[in-house]
This record gives sequence, structure tokens and C-alpha cells, in this order.
Amino acid sequence: PAGVAVMQRELTVAQVLTDMELHGLPLHLPTLRRPLGEVQRRCEALSREAEALLGGPLNLGSPQQVSEALYARLRLPPPPVPAGAAARSGHGSTNEAHLARLAASRPDCALPAIVLEYRHLRKATDAFLEPLLAKAVPDCRP
Repeated sequence: PAGVAVMQRELTVAQVLTDMELHGLPLHLPTLRRPLGEVQRRCEALSREAEALLGGPLNLGSPQQVSEALYARLRLPPPPVPAGAAARSGHGSTNEAHLARLAASRPDCALPAIVLEYRHLRKATDAFLEPLLAKAVPDCRP
């Protein structure tokens, strides 16, 4: 009896998932677009903040430009290179862990925190919001 109840529940869930896959999910596109616009505006503001801090242009999406800004222009301490490892690009790391350490150890310099926030927002946009909007059908109700 318990096994039958579990099987019935699983079949019900399977039917719901099948219907969702066949018919999709209703989305209110204006509601979905709103956070995308907010994220884009915040990314633009972060870019302006970084450029004001540096006194010139900076592409926050470019690890090479961020590295040059952090370690050459602002002279922040680059991460140590592990023993036996050669620096592949000649640029200091801009990975999340090192940027977080820089942001915590150098609260006087806002750039590491700016880069971290920018990357977090871009990841949410690139991985979730834009793909979902790209696959949405404006109005497919029967």
C-alpha cells in the first residue's frame, strides 16, 4: 500500500512535469525584463565608478584590463604565484577569491569590490535572465 501511494505521487509529478515541458510556463515578460534593466543600469554605474576611480576607461569584463588596473595602476599586491608555477599571462590573478581578499584587506580601495559586484551581476544576467528572455514566447496562450 505505501509503495502504491508513492508510485501514484510519482506518476502525478511526472504528468505535471510533462505538461510543463509540452506547454511551457507562463511568464510575465515585463516583470522579467525589469530586473534585467536594473542589473544593466547597476553595471553601467559600477563601470562609471571604476573609471572615476582610475581616471580613465576600464572594461570591467576584461580580466587583463582589471589586472593591469589593480596591480600596475593602483599598485595593489598581486597574489603569490605558487611554487613551480609560471605566470601564464604575465598578469596578476583577478579570480574571485583573490579579489575578495583584496577587498577585505584594502577597504580604502573600492575597485576589487566593484569588480566582484560587476561580475556577480553579469553572471546572473548572462546565465539566467537573458537566456530565459531569449527562450520566452511573448504570448502563447490558446
